[in-house]
Amino acid sequence: MSLQKQRQEQEKQLAFWELANQVAAEARKLLKYHRSLGVQVVIGGTRLPQEQRSMQANPCQILVATPGRLKDHLENTPGFSTRIKGVKVLVLDEADRLLDMGFRRDIEKIIAFIPKERQTLLFSATVPEEVRQISHVAMRKDYEFINTVQEGDEETHSQVNQMYMIAPLDLHFSILYDVLKKHVAEDAEYKVGLPADREQYIHRLGRTGRKGKEGQGILLLAPWEMHFLSTVNDLSISEAAAPSVDSSIQAVVKDAVTRVEMKSKESAYQAWLGYYNSNKSISRDKARLVRLAEDFSQSMGLQVPPAIPKLILRKMGLSNVPGLRSA
Repeated sequence: MSLQKQRQEQEKQLAFWELANQVAAEARKLLKYHRSLGVQVVIGGTRLPQEQRSMQANPCQILVATPGRLKDHLENTPGFSTRIKGVKVLVLDEADRLLDMGFRRDIEKIIAFIPKERQTLLFSATVPEEVRQISHVAMRKDYEFINTVQEGDEETHSQVNQMYMIAPLDLHFSILYDVLKKHVAEDAEYKVGLPADREQYIHRLGRTGRKGKEGQGILLLAPWEMHFLSTVNDLSISEAAAPSVDSSIQAVVKDAVTRVEMKSKESAYQAWLGYYNSNKSISRDKARLVRLAEDFSQSMGLQVPPAIPKLILRKMGLSNVPGLRSA
């Protein structure tokens, strides 16, 4: 696999890992009083055998999956393709984003495995031609199209007061803590670090300011991430001064960070490195990428960056890069 394809695969995993887990968490709430029903999650970036064992040992009436990993199970997990023939409802969420990330072929292969007699729901924030094309593949000809955006409605981001803050990476945790304390009762959406692109920024911003309410979006960037602002300079985003962080706040944050398990810090470091390695503006200079990753690990209270499995480094295209420790 080429380095470019490796990066694309990892970007897909990172973009939908959070969404899949959010959906699964909500599904578990719905099944709280239905102990015989279970929710399973299969997502890229995790070990396939671990997911296989979990699905064999636990009930699975609701399966939340990223397309690539679902295809992996269909092709490599014994008996999985037979079990999937019992599917009664297929939901394609964030269809436009799935297609933007190159999942069309995977989706088409998945649809070929599941029964034609089923209910299909497709959700999409936008409806470009590619979404219409996949709807013809996934749904019956007489499907019902429901548009929840009324003519004349303002775009969600135009209803949101948007601000950005610039601060050194080592102060991000303390600043985030301070900002959250002040805005905990408000309808705000926070994004720490560089968005993948303009579309992702707008999409995340859309999680506030709904139902006609005025929301607030705060984007916290490090100085070396400021170039992103040129992609959203038409969205009325204004600079806000980063709050001054006193010693008491730093002490609280430092104490909280020390309580975080090492395994969680290792996962955060690996995810951070993978995410920024998929960003062309950052990843082209590997030495700089490694230095920034080390700064991030130090912000978590680590003196030495965690080691990363060789297989993961190889998938990232970072094998033998000076400064990265392998396990």
